[in-house]
Amino acid sequence: MLSHIRIAMPRTTPIRIASLLFLLSIVGHAVADDTPSRTTFYGRNYAGRVLTANEARSSNWYMSYDVAVGFSTRRDSSVYAYKYGYPTWGVGIAVSRFSDLQFTSPSFMPDVYTVYASFHRQLVQDGRFTWGYNWETGITSSPSYYDPVGNPDNLAQSSFIMAYFGGGFYGTYALGKQWQLGTELTYRHHSNGKLSLPNTGIDIIGASIFVRYALSEPAAPACAKEHFAPFKRRMMCHLAVGGGVHSCDAEWIAYNRMVERPEDKQSVFTHYPKLTLVADMLYRYSEKHATGIGLDLTCSTNMRQLEAAERIIYGDQQVDEGPGYSPLSVGVGIVQEFFWKNLAGYLSVGVYPYLHRGITENYGLYYQKAGARYYFPDWHNTFVGLAIKANDFVAEFFEFSIGKAF
Repeated sequence: MLSHIRIAMPRTTPIRIASLLFLLSIVGHAVADDTPSRTTFYGRNYAGRVLTANEARSSNWYMSYDVAVGFSTRRDSSVYAYKYGYPTWGVGIAVSRFSDLQFTSPSFMPDVYTVYASFHRQLVQDGRFTWGYNWETGITSSPSYYDPVGNPDNLAQSSFIMAYFGGGFYGTYALGKQWQLGTELTYRHHSNGKLSLPNTGIDIIGASIFVRYALSEPAAPACAKEHFAPFKRRMMCHLAVGGGVHSCDAEWIAYNRMVERPEDKQSVFTHYPKLTLVADMLYRYSEKHATGIGLDLTCSTNMRQLEAAERIIYGDQQVDEGPGYSPLSVGVGIVQEFFWKNLAGYLSVGVYPYLHRGITENYGLYYQKAGARYYFPDWHNTFVGLAIKANDFVAEFFEFSIGKAF
């Protein structure tokens, strides 16, 4: 219920936010003086409800406060700015008061601090009203986290650094040529990608109110439709090698959750490498989009340790009758890529024709990937990428890759 929300800000927060806003304003003025883009400033108050279940947590509502600076692309003469309707790119800083979340035990969640990049695209304008969507991605810092003795029920935070993803829909009302008042409905997610355990992640749905101020009045778009040549549709292929590391859930269960004495529980786990080979075949049918199919091969290096932990958890008979332990898994998925100049984001949803990684890591049929690639045209379309691989929307590992587009 909304009555669970504490709307009082800590005494030091307004000072911090004012200082951050002042620093961002200096950056904004510098950028505005050197480029023809329209610079805006943004303040947001967000109320969110944590969806991730935890029996020891007695409240799920918290508050977050953001300041950000945005840079319009209305003076960008590229076809990408035109096709996306001249969106706004930005950077921001958020303070999330996870300390509002109360536990029935002495456990706690600390306030966290997020630095993020954002993308706002307007879809509809009707007089003073506008509607659109936004996404955000960045890094979250948590000053404290899980400890088997001092903070045993905080299963969402187990590392100093987490990745952050967010997105939603917004509406604004223009109070004048330079002021806007708005609201938005947003989903947020924080996770360390199993770089450490436990890692239930933090899934949040919430709403916010915000105010924007622009340093200048709206500019006319840089180019008209007639400025651009027709796009040549084509097939394209990707071939990439990569990898990452992850911690083993079975070791967490065997050497932590099943151990009775808190002081005997293991809290630091080995990072096991994963090696990947990715091959995609896509049809690029516009400047913005390409769609196709992809093959994901993954080699996991922790099969011996996984089997040993699962024999503790399930016993020899269940393990011997289980799916077995093969380091290789094969995935086939549908891939959608979104382009902005040399940068591309992509999503993939697929199935496992072959997966035999014991009981704990036999994730089921479906997997998901979300990530970004940056292409280097002068290097024969070589690209570097970063993605998060998930199973049933639970993170498995962060994948770093390097490849070539044909």
